[in-house]
Amino acid sequence: MRRVQSGAMSMLALDCSTDLLSVAVRHGDRLWALDEVTGSAASQRILPVVMKLLDDAGLAPPVVSAFAPPATVPADSTLAIALGAGPGSFTGLRIACGVVQGLALAWGCPVVQVSSFEAVAAKARALHGDRAARVWVALDARMGEVYLAALEAHGETWTMLGAPEALPPAAALARIQAAGDGFFACGSGFSLYPALAATGASTFTGVDPALAVDARVMIDLAQRALAAGQAIDPAQVAPLYVRDKVALTIAERRERSARAAGQSA
Repeated sequence: MRRVQSGAMSMLALDCSTDLLSVAVRHGDRLWALDEVTGSAASQRILPVVMKLLDDAGLAPPVVSAFAPPATVPADSTLAIALGAGPGSFTGLRIACGVVQGLALAWGCPVVQVSSFEAVAAKARALHGDRAARVWVALDARMGEVYLAALEAHGETWTMLGAPEALPPAAALARIQAAGDGFFACGSGFSLYPALAATGASTFTGVDPALAVDARVMIDLAQRALAAGQAIDPAQVAPLYVRDKVALTIAERRERSARAAGQSA
């Protein structure tokens, strides 16, 4: 870990762990941000969006070659980069990690990794106040599963209550019910599997299934992490997968389809 004086630092934050590319830049007391639904085009859009916002903030020239990073971005750690490290789309996470590593190595920037769970939890609290001081975050993990984690706020920091998991909806619901009441529910998993929200509605303090990782929120989280000495060298950047498996085999897909058909019969 690197301890960095974060007070005067500019910050670039980016996330493409879902179909939504979210990028933000804070320079001085101003913030520039852009959210764009890119889907599979994230690899083509991420650098143009990053460079546009850096240019808008006065941190990059309007034309940048991939082999010549902006000379106006100093290499003395006055810019830090916050990476949305996941969990989320395997492809999106690898794209974001590659871009952050390349830029940070070229510019000499420290990097802070921000988990999708913490970013969504912080967004929930920013919007819903103390009702969201304890949260369940459920994110689409594809393959019929959700990434699930419980978090609790302590001041401006978050503590994970148990290890995050990739679970089918029934197992996720069982874990949620076992934890008891007093939690706010947020994230795409509650939209994708409405039964998760409906079954726990009587115990949740609220539900917001539309919440996703927001680069604006990431900047606040990353600046606190910098001050706490949690910056890492670019070479250490790595996605937070939770689950290492990318796709089901043909046999697993057939088995899952047969099981679903049996349950609906």
